[in-house]
Amino acid sequence: MKKPEINKLDDIARARAYERTGGTCEVLHCDKNAEHHRVNWHHYITRKNRALRWVQENIFIVCAGHHTLGNDSFHLNPIWGRDMAKLLRGTAWESKIRKLSNHINKHDYDTNLELMTMSLDRLLKFYESPLDSVAKVG
Repeated sequence: MKKPEINKLDDIARARAYERTGGTCEVLHCDKNAEHHRVNWHHYITRKNRALRWVQENIFIVCAGHHTLGNDSFHLNPIWGRDMAKLLRGTAWESKIRKLSNHINKHDYDTNLELMTMSLDRLLKFYESPLDSVAKVG
């Protein structure tokens, strides 16, 4: 995929994540929201991993403090980040995310647009299918 298509998928995934959370930090007991504080999108598994880059269950919306600036942030304290992610999404979520992170995504724009709407269970079936095609899963 070319850079403009990647950027467009990023914009769509980011907008969906903000809509899903209402622009509020997902960290428990955090009262910072988009009206008064800048919120960021954070990828549990790095954005470099295209199998998960646009998947909503890999994206957290967090305030700047919980993203990179505070002692309790995903980037400055990865152990805290992992614990918080598991608390928010569950241990079954983490094992699925880890499993998906081992797959390679070389699909086109339209396929990735469809993949970003799939649940983790459906994505696992997609990547584990011999044909590796959306049609096989659908």
